[in-house]
Amino acid sequence: MAHEVNFYHLTVLPVERALPKLVEKIYAGGKKAVIRVSSVQRAEELDQLLWTYSPNDFLPHGLAHDTQAAEHPIVITEKDENPNQSDILLMVGDAWSERWQDFERCLLMFDGHRQDELAFARRQWQTIKEQGVTLTYWKQTEQGSWQKAA
Repeated sequence: MAHEVNFYHLTVLPVERALPKLVEKIYAGGKKAVIRVSSVQRAEELDQLLWTYSPNDFLPHGLAHDTQAAEHPIVITEKDENPNQSDILLMVGDAWSERWQDFERCLLMFDGHRQDELAFARRQWQTIKEQGVTLTYWKQTEQGSWQKAA
């Protein structure tokens, strides 16, 4: 069962700038992650992003349909799966996994400027809260760093 669920409310930096930084921290901590998105197109966009976001940094990752997905420390998928036996589940936007409780830690990163994502995150917060799981809410500061808000 998930020990912790963290909600990351994007208000300043877009997901394309905030996501790589969060994934870097996960990777630096020696954890494996699966990034759950809502479509194949979004998976391919984030795959490209993680290859090109910085000329100085490298995040080894792959898509779930890659033949060696099980060996990647970071896998991006549009399906409800855990191909690399990850410790951490990072859901983006309105993507959700019914298997979220199978992970040590779950993260939901959502865009606060998109009403659909905001409403989705609020519903998920309430549902998880009712199950007695520890929740943490992180909101971006004006500089784009994270501040614990709840």
